[in-house]
Amino acid sequence: MKKIAILLALPLLLFSAPTTIKILLEQELPGALIDVRGGFRISDPVTDNLLSYNFFSKRYYLQPEETGIRWGKSFPSIYQIKIVPHRAETPIVVNGVEYQGSLLIFNIEGKINIVNEIDIEDYLKTSLPSMISSDWELEVLDSIAVAMRTSTYHLVENNIGSPWHLNAKEIDYRGFLPTPPQYAKIERAIERTKDWILTYEEQPFITTWTENSAGHTASFSAIFRQCTASPPGTDSKFLKTSNHQNPWEFTISKPILARKLGLKKIDEIGLYIDKQSSKIYALYVKGIENSHTFNFSKLKELLAPDLLSNDFTIEERGDYLLFKGVGSGHGVGLCLTTSEDMALRGGTSYDILHHYFPNTELVNRSNPKSIYPLKRQFRY
Repeated sequence: MKKIAILLALPLLLFSAPTTIKILLEQELPGALIDVRGGFRISDPVTDNLLSYNFFSKRYYLQPEETGIRWGKSFPSIYQIKIVPHRAETPIVVNGVEYQGSLLIFNIEGKINIVNEIDIEDYLKTSLPSMISSDWELEVLDSIAVAMRTSTYHLVENNIGSPWHLNAKEIDYRGFLPTPPQYAKIERAIERTKDWILTYEEQPFITTWTENSAGHTASFSAIFRQCTASPPGTDSKFLKTSNHQNPWEFTISKPILARKLGLKKIDEIGLYIDKQSSKIYALYVKGIENSHTFNFSKLKELLAPDLLSNDFTIEERGDYLLFKGVGSGHGVGLCLTTSEDMALRGGTSYDILHHYFPNTELVNRSNPKSIYPLKRQFRY
């Protein structure tokens, strides 16, 4: 990643936020078998008071008590404990699944809730390989690593004090696994970009990527209708004039569409369109008794696998509807198709990030003086 040193100042808050993320592993359990395979300490996460200090591995069944928590011994009047290994590489096994980092355990109304607190860099190495193919060019993978890290910091810094940030079951988080050879390329991208994030209006923001933007992207807030600061969408002249736009179409009868949408009948249909990008963020349908609105994410789920993107039009042809579109994905954030082309033509991750996240800055979390406004323009 090419860098240009420009010293600026950011608010202290940006660099004082935690560098860990908390993931809910188990909820409302009667107990759990916990095995810490090395030395560790136990503290009260509320008061930070030290409760126990151990030099050796311990394996006990943890369970709630009326007056606290029991794990090997009772912790009276303590309804939450934090288990922190002395060494970062020491594994913690919860009901047979291995994790890194530390554990937060809560006794809530006689049930056990278990949270894994893990370094954000380790979280990326665990989660990103399941989200993206390693076949992309290195500069593309570097860009994706920065994008995901940016979203993760946004999540953590906007939920400081929350007992957890993510639910393991919802994100298919499976704990620590050695990196398979086919994912080593992605892990190297995470290591190469360590601590680098993007900021917009001096704060990390929600970022994402899409398969093929068909020449233009939309802002996150415009498509997902969330009141959050996000950079505007962009245009890619290359994709607009190439054969990579991935045109598609399908025809569906109104009765079948009504059934897929859970309606009895469709009397009227319309689209909500983002003016800046011309992409669809919702479908409006008027039925027999009232009207309904389906956001793009829900609509894509209901019309899978036919509806490929939110860059489409609808033509009424009698009792049938013709959907015609281009591209694939939600059209927000980094476009993988164009990013790959930029990398093959000599573009760097700096070029890719600048192109898809305009008016942002590239920031090193471990060094607040390393800030690079993304202003350079890549030329085809």
